[in-house]
Amino acid sequence: MSDELDRELMEIFSAAHAADAASDASFIAQAEQRLQQARGVRRVMRWSAALLLLALVTALAPYVIEASVGLSDRFAGFLRDPWGWVVSIALGAWIVLRARSGVRLR
Repeated sequence: MSDELDRELMEIFSAAHAADAASDASFIAQAEQRLQQARGVRRVMRWSAALLLLALVTALAPYVIEASVGLSDRFAGFLRDPWGWVVSIALGAWIVLRARSGVRLR
């Protein structure tokens, strides 16, 4: 093989490598730009979801508090009733038995 052919082959390879390097740089720049845009969209979506959830909680809070107070008054009245005592004793016994289910008494 002559050195002439090797030089021509090397020139062809170096020219192809230079063209690939330029297209690689272009591809990397486009990929970085798309990644930045995707990050920006995710950030906007995350903040939008957080603000929407905050608005929803703020709008529903008075109704939840009102229901909680109403149920609390009813529950307190039920516990002053003899049937409330029976239910609370049964519930307490069930909780104690359930909590001690793995413990053996000697």
